[in-house]
Amino acid sequence: MTNCSNIYLPQITMALSHSLTLPPTLMVIGGRAPKKGWLASVVESNNIETIIAADRGLDALRCDGIVPTLMMGDDDSVSDDALTWANEKNIIKEKFSVEKDYTDTQLVLQKIKADSVRNGNSEHSAPFVIMAASFGGRLDHALANVFSLIGSGLDGMMADDREMLLVMRQNDEVSVRLDSAPLAISLIALSPICDGVTITGTHWPLHDAVLKAYEPYAVSNKLKKESDGTFTVALKNGILGLYICLNQ
Repeated sequence: MTNCSNIYLPQITMALSHSLTLPPTLMVIGGRAPKKGWLASVVESNNIETIIAADRGLDALRCDGIVPTLMMGDDDSVSDDALTWANEKNIIKEKFSVEKDYTDTQLVLQKIKADSVRNGNSEHSAPFVIMAASFGGRLDHALANVFSLIGSGLDGMMADDREMLLVMRQNDEVSVRLDSAPLAISLIALSPICDGVTITGTHWPLHDAVLKAYEPYAVSNKLKKESDGTFTVALKNGILGLYICLNQ
């Protein structure tokens, strides 16, 4: 890969095939909070400047002592202690009504995209989004987070200290280096069909394969024996989810 850009997570380094013209944006939403210190590590290692809390995500940021650039939401799940802390820190806030058409997560994604265009960037050079506290809890919430990210058109991933899902689009390629062997590496078609799917460095490789959303067989893979912790995934057409489970 040429002109690649790296995304750093604790235990994971990813080299993306396309260049990132802006630092990633971190959005922290209302799912399972990462363990203490994880968010701070992500902010520091990726030189993140824009941090947005969506409702209860403010609690996770407060736990790590990270003051977000902006907080957004309808305040239906954030704690009173976190709201008091936000007032003390003079954090800018955009509050929504509970009676609204879009979720807090969708509204944050819309703002990230709109702000990028407003600042003179093209729609295709918007920042990469790291969506933290996006797993755990209800299945409908997790699925809504996945498809909200896809529908936003933004490049990004869902991630915490236990698991991650990278959204890959047409002609994307990624090289992943893991500090230790994960519990599982899975490829999930997030569009009806993904073609030209290749994965190397794993026990079960694929070359130019076709994956179908209703035949999800490319799950629970693992690194090949005597691996250096690196594997690569490439996609020609479709929308593909690269999922890594680090621990349960």
